[in-house]
Parts: sequence; C-alpha cells; structure tokens
Amino acid sequence: MRKLIVLSFFLVAGNIAAQSKGVIIGKIIDLEVNNEPVLFANIQLKSTPITAHTNFNGNFEIKNLSPGAYTLLVSIAG
Repeated sequence: MRKLIVLSFFLVAGNIAAQSKGVIIGKIIDLEVNNEPVLFANIQLKSTPITAHTNFNGNFEIKNLSPGAYTLLVSIAG
C-alpha cells in the first residue's frame, strides 16, 4: 500500500510540474495572396534564441515556455 501512495505522489507531482509550461501555436498566412499559408517562415521569440519554423500549412508550435508575455518576430527568405 505504501508503494502505491508513493507512486501516486510522484505521478501527481509530475503532472503539476508539467503544467507550469506553456505553448504558442499559430499559423502564418499571406493576406495579399488569398490567405495562402507562408511556408518555412522563421518565428523567433524576441530577445531569446528560441525559434520555430512553419510547415507546409503555415503552422508552427513553440513548446515549453514559461508563463509570460512574448513578442514574436516573423521573417521569410526573399
């Protein structure tokens, strides 16, 4: 029984710790070209080395962020 209580404690503590991080999910589209997705755009959190890239659908995801306000810098080649 004691092992079950200890195991339960670690599972609950792990879930609480995992919830202290956030994620930014978004989609980059080109309004001048009929809302087409922007492929392989670079997304960077301002003043940090954290970056992401859009996929073929213009979607991106940045995981494991501390709670707070962020400024995104978006750039494309060309």
